[in-house]
Amino acid sequence: MRRPQLDDGEIEIGLQTRPEPNHMPADSRSVPEADLHIRLRQDSATQIPEEFDYRCLQQALPVLIDELHAARIRRVLFRGGCHPSLAWALGVALPNAREIERFAWRDNDCKEWASTDEPAERATSVCLETLNPDGSRRALGFAPGEIPSGAELRRVLWGDAPAKNAVVLLAADDLRPSPLLALAKKLDDAPVLVINLHTPSADGAKKWIDHTEGAGLARRVGEILRRVRDLAKLHLAVSAPAAMAALTARWCNTLTIDFYELGNTGMGVR
Repeated sequence: MRRPQLDDGEIEIGLQTRPEPNHMPADSRSVPEADLHIRLRQDSATQIPEEFDYRCLQQALPVLIDELHAARIRRVLFRGGCHPSLAWALGVALPNAREIERFAWRDNDCKEWASTDEPAERATSVCLETLNPDGSRRALGFAPGEIPSGAELRRVLWGDAPAKNAVVLLAADDLRPSPLLALAKKLDDAPVLVINLHTPSADGAKKWIDHTEGAGLARRVGEILRRVRDLAKLHLAVSAPAAMAALTARWCNTLTIDFYELGNTGMGVR
């Protein structure tokens, strides 16, 4: 902690997951000074945070959040690079119920994804798809941005079969089907739902989500996740900006979810 007194109601927290965390910035665009740093070591084989570091985070995070609440922190800015699981944990820990007026995430391009954003225009759509056994995707037929009811989700995902488990991927026009299908097979052929954040491009090249759309997209995705979780046990992975994971998690803080990192080999860890 760099500032012993946080009497202005705001805090800046630097994040880092890499093989050997240190005090240096992740790249030349990062500023090393922050009020607090959270660093997780990265497993050299899977390139996801090490299990021991997750355990340390599990112990430290409740203490940190209580201290922020006691210090009457109302504005939180995260920055740096990290895995979606860390971003999810931080978002869940700091929902609106914690009286956070502004939750912001500065990415490596120095764009701030803030909970208070209202975009001038909306270009990105929330599209629901299922993953077929051959890895292809099938649109569920809902209009982009439409949030289906629980009954509609149950019908399109399970039909007449019991709703026990659901594998869900939050993606941004990109996914690797094989680990999702492997997980679904382990879960008695559970359905795989892809919540795809699609940003159209005139020239066909990949177009990134505008950071000002993040808060609105997170609210919609959070509502979909809550409806799926009301039906079955939810197994979630994220292949989208870490900022989207954090903003979405703030709307899912009351849900029990098994979160998976997509590692370099196998399924990674839960």
